[in-house]
Amino acid sequence: MNNRRSIFRSALALMAAVICLDVTTALANGPALQRITMATFTSADLAGVERDYARWLGYQVRERGVVSSELAKAWGAPGAAGKRYLLLSSEPSPDVFVRVIEGKAAPADLLPLTTWGWNGIEIIIDDPVALREQLRESPFRVIGEPAPLGAFPTIKAFQVVGPSGEVLYLTAETGDRSKSILPPPGGPVGRIFIMVVGGPDIDALLDFYSSRFNLVRNPARMLAVGVVKRAQQLADGELTPLATARLAERGNLIEFDGYSSRTRARPVEPGQLPPGIVSTTFAVADLDALKVDWIAPPARHEGLAYQGKRAGTLRGPAGELIELIETGSGSALTARDDDLGARAEHVYGAAVCAHVRRKTTLALETGSDDLFEHVALGKPGPERLTVPSYLPVVHDLIIEPQAIELRRHIEVQHHATGSQQPSALTQNLR
Repeated sequence: MNNRRSIFRSALALMAAVICLDVTTALANGPALQRITMATFTSADLAGVERDYARWLGYQVRERGVVSSELAKAWGAPGAAGKRYLLLSSEPSPDVFVRVIEGKAAPADLLPLTTWGWNGIEIIIDDPVALREQLRESPFRVIGEPAPLGAFPTIKAFQVVGPSGEVLYLTAETGDRSKSILPPPGGPVGRIFIMVVGGPDIDALLDFYSSRFNLVRNPARMLAVGVVKRAQQLADGELTPLATARLAERGNLIEFDGYSSRTRARPVEPGQLPPGIVSTTFAVADLDALKVDWIAPPARHEGLAYQGKRAGTLRGPAGELIELIETGSGSALTARDDDLGARAEHVYGAAVCAHVRRKTTLALETGSDDLFEHVALGKPGPERLTVPSYLPVVHDLIIEPQAIELRRHIEVQHHATGSQQPSALTQNLR
């Protein structure tokens, strides 16, 4: 019996190594962009932004500083050196920032959603109707009333233009949040979870982000986007091509909008940052693994947003600045306690691959002489998601059940839904 169990243990170790290899490969081939860490816009009134974001959105200042010459060079905007900046964030997500940099007031003819580049900061909120009413007397001008999304009727959003011309999409899940594709807000106003980029050629945008950052290239859909239609004065029946792509960490996406011929490149003074939303900052595992054209070689930067890590910036096809901060955590993993992690454990002496999200462990369990009795998920995290959908072991809990073949001879049948209890989160191996 001992020999038999020893054989099973050896087989388990071999099969676990195969699964770990597949998972490692999948992680390496997953999205290079881990999560959104910061959105940046310019303002001629830093004190006003601080006041208004604190009073109306509950965002607090986390850091005050001055842009270094090295950072300005990295952005291709030496004129930004010496400019004051603020880092603001919400209480639920204090490490996802809105950065506001001192700059000139936007030209009067620079209308929201009519120039190319980053055009919207989408923030998860708790109650769109209540927040809409709260903002009625605020300097945030509503350009789109709360309304459900067509394909997701329980998701409601409205849009505002902030005091410096920045556009905010304020979005909430009004249904069962345990089953939602959206992250939980954690309070009345939460973190950034989508950044919106617009340009004259949506295919160029999708090709760029999918090829440089390994994002899934979802097909564009032709949609009537109310705020875009009004801003660009589109005719009835004139639709906007729109696509989204998910990043490695749940609740982080990019929205791509194809803009009409009524839009133009955003005017930028030589050596300065563009007006409006300047850049989006993403966490990545390894800057050197990316095949991109940097404005300046990546370098280490100080401050709360960088913490001495390397960062580099490049331009996208719509002229948008894309800033990347290296986490040093390899294969789309970060050091935050709610991120996907990877480690090795031992089950009956055999090394197996485990994936952790807020202490949620995927482990191979062998309670009998069977080679693999089952794979079970431990206690689910608050967002009820354990691993990204691109991993081969367990499919994303928000995607419909499906079977995934591993190396042609291991099949994982996914039965779980976000609403089930841990005991029901079982995947059969056949």
